[in-house]
Amino acid sequence: MSSYLERETRGKEGGCAVLFCGCDRKTGTTMVSLSAACILGKEKKEPVLWIGCSGEESLLYLEGPVPSLEQHRTELENRMLTADELEALCVKREGSSILNGLFWPRCWQGEGEEGQRTAQALVFALQLAKERFRWILLDGGAFPLNRAIEPLAEAADLRFLVLTQLESAICTAEGILKPEAAGWHPVVNRYFREDPHDLFYLEKRLGCSAIPVEASLYGRRAEWEHKTLLETGGRACRRSLSALADAIRKEGNFCGSL
Repeated sequence: MSSYLERETRGKEGGCAVLFCGCDRKTGTTMVSLSAACILGKEKKEPVLWIGCSGEESLLYLEGPVPSLEQHRTELENRMLTADELEALCVKREGSSILNGLFWPRCWQGEGEEGQRTAQALVFALQLAKERFRWILLDGGAFPLNRAIEPLAEAADLRFLVLTQLESAICTAEGILKPEAAGWHPVVNRYFREDPHDLFYLEKRLGCSAIPVEASLYGRRAEWEHKTLLETGGRACRRSLSALADAIRKEGNFCGSL
């Protein structure tokens, strides 16, 4: 499966696929990835597509319905969907195009024929997206719970692991990152500078550099007001999210441009 994914997606001209995945539930993966997508689309004026790939409806706090690619699974599996049709499915939110629920967990049955078909359909969807969007941000949800995470990680050009300063989250992140830390970029969400688990401590334990996203006192407010952290987060939070978006642009330059 790995060779197929690499052959079909890597080195393509056009868009860059960026996977965000949380080391556990409730690390804020959706809010972080969506905020980064909004910065790339709104401030950088580049075409961005955000896709929820956690296997569940991860955009419940956004106002209005968000379409899902699952209803077009047959067309994707048979390579009948076009880039124009995929783009037409999207809804606009704060400068980004958005789709929800790429593939649901019930469709995954290990590495058998059905799993292979799903992986190939996923790759085809990314191929189509790369024809229309400079950046495709994938919200993979919680790493341990997403049965689609392996093909998602293989298909992505960049991979970000979202964690917090909780000891349980750090331990889980250590297991995911080592011994292949070079494949993932840690993002420390809800970061408090005063926490004993500061950036120096975290980078030493994880064995690689990490990107902090400063904690916001209004994170929950963003959800109930149907907004991202760009609108409700404090100055430090917005500044760190902009730094994350800049890191994506810098690391993703090799993906080519439209």
